[in-house]
Amino acid sequence: MRLGGHRLLLIAFLAVLAVAVLGHAPQHLGGPRRPEAVAPRDVVLIVIDTLRADHLRLYGYDRDTAPHLAAFARQAVTYRNAIAPGTWTVPSHASMFTGLWPSQHGAERAEGPRVTARPMRPEVRTLAEILGESGLHPAAFVGNWTFVTSSLGFGRGFREFFDGPVSYPPALASAFAGWLPAQRDRLFLFVNFLDPHEPFEPPPPLDAMFPKKHPELGAWITRAIYEDRRPVTTELIEHFTSQYDGEIVFVDRSLQSLFDALKAARRWDDALVIVTSDHGELFGEHALGGHGLMPLEPLVHVPLLVKYPYARRAGEVVERRVSTRAIFGSILAAVGVPQPPGVDAPLLDEPHDVWVEHRNEAGVRERAGYDGTLKVIQYLEPDGERLDVFDLAVDPGEEHALPEQGGEAARSLRERLAGFGALPRPVNAQQAPVVDPVREQQLRHLGYVR
Repeated sequence: MRLGGHRLLLIAFLAVLAVAVLGHAPQHLGGPRRPEAVAPRDVVLIVIDTLRADHLRLYGYDRDTAPHLAAFARQAVTYRNAIAPGTWTVPSHASMFTGLWPSQHGAERAEGPRVTARPMRPEVRTLAEILGESGLHPAAFVGNWTFVTSSLGFGRGFREFFDGPVSYPPALASAFAGWLPAQRDRLFLFVNFLDPHEPFEPPPPLDAMFPKKHPELGAWITRAIYEDRRPVTTELIEHFTSQYDGEIVFVDRSLQSLFDALKAARRWDDALVIVTSDHGELFGEHALGGHGLMPLEPLVHVPLLVKYPYARRAGEVVERRVSTRAIFGSILAAVGVPQPPGVDAPLLDEPHDVWVEHRNEAGVRERAGYDGTLKVIQYLEPDGERLDVFDLAVDPGEEHALPEQGGEAARSLRERLAGFGALPRPVNAQQAPVVDPVREQQLRHLGYVR
């Protein structure tokens, strides 16, 4: 029986359609096609000062301290094991700005009992300088104006550097939202929230949001431990963590205000937005409080979330350990700008060594490094330097060093640490900035002068 003409046309049409569908099928198997990487229009780097990762539900905490950051994570990549290259504000920020280790950029603690720092070496290039020369408009909104300051080199390359009056999180978010709508350039925006930094004073009712507040213990854990000589009791730990957690809720709300401002200005979808911290905080671990001490996990394990343009890789979780120093290389790679000569910063998504450096008040550098679950710490004891190896899988509190410095299993890690320590370091001959009375008062307020 012969087919009618209209049926022949129908079969021909279906055959063509089948070829078209099959020819494109591999792009659609397993769900919607993954968006391709595109260069961001804007780059936004947000650093929440003193935020340790394990006080976020994203990282396993039982309190919901940052619901807005958790919502952001659904559009971003969460790096679950990000490590800061320093244990306090200055060296960690400078490493993110330069892609260099603290001993290379030079912005480290100066010797002596006072917490002061030397500026970054003048020949070191910063993200703001590089991106500004590449066509982006760099602007900074800085809450921690005591240490993230132009006198230490952090203002280099920024066209606007707003600090001082914007130190309070809502004021910072308001200044950001007021400035943004008038901008027409591509932007590199750096935002530093001071909270949840000491003193821990969340506004009511957030000061009572979490239980176990004891007002008589005050707002400074460093004063309680080092000046008042209070023992590190359960009561003390519960009080300060309740107030710290209230401050996280407080800054999380201002963080959402920043996100809302970017969305209202139509700068959200195609932006690269990075949220991280410069360091954490000790709440009685090893009978210590505060930060800027030996590189223990509560000080160096920080949150890191990256929203790529058009939410590429949304919801992805990366377990591999990374250094926040790699933020520098990743930003430059995303915008297609080469790293400056002499800098070889890694990317977040490529394997790399993870080290931490801390220069103590005696001028001695303490270091830490990682290999899988093993962590080595080289630090100063009264009778000289000491090297300990911990297995974080079974000893996350770093309380029981492995015998024989980890033995054969840790030999490669110990050798790599020795090699890293032996690298030539430039001398930073710059003097620490003079501390004027206003900055002196701020240092006391933040717990750095006791």
